Amino acid sequence: MVRPDQTTNHAPGRSRLGPAHRVALVLGPAAWLAGCALTGAPPGGMTTPVPTTSTVVIGDWDDIEAAVLAAASEREMALVRADSIDEQTLAYRLRTIGAEPAVLMIRRTGEKGGRARVQARCAVGRFGDPRRERALLDAFARRLRDLAGVRTRPLD
Repeated sequence: MVRPDQTTNHAPGRSRLGPAHRVALVLGPAAWLAGCALTGAPPGGMTTPVPTTSTVVIGDWDDIEAAVLAAASEREMALVRADSIDEQTLAYRLRTIGAEPAVLMIRRTGEKGGRARVQARCAVGRFGDPRRERALLDAFARRLRDLAGVRTRPLD
């Protein structure tokens, strides 16, 4: 604090920051943003939405990936990453044609008639889109049922 009898070396209303402080104010946030960009997040800032829409379908467990790929293609999505969470759970990260994130979670919940009973949950878009989620799940379920009990089947 400056006493009334002291003089200052800056004009009234002017900043007391020196050149080094000004450079730090500009470069500090820029360095912080660059560091955030290097944290390993997927390109384009893809975040993983939380799956909310779900369905249950009966099919062959070994046909899951083929059904996911067919459903993604039909709904104009691409597979970004597939992960096995545990022996009963698979996670598929997808990207829509509009570069939005999507996730499809598949969990084996039991057996029925020699086939796997699976619960599929998905989310499409950063904020969810129930119409597109239902369309993806319907395409997945349809293809999984088509492949049940056969080695191959042509896409419709």
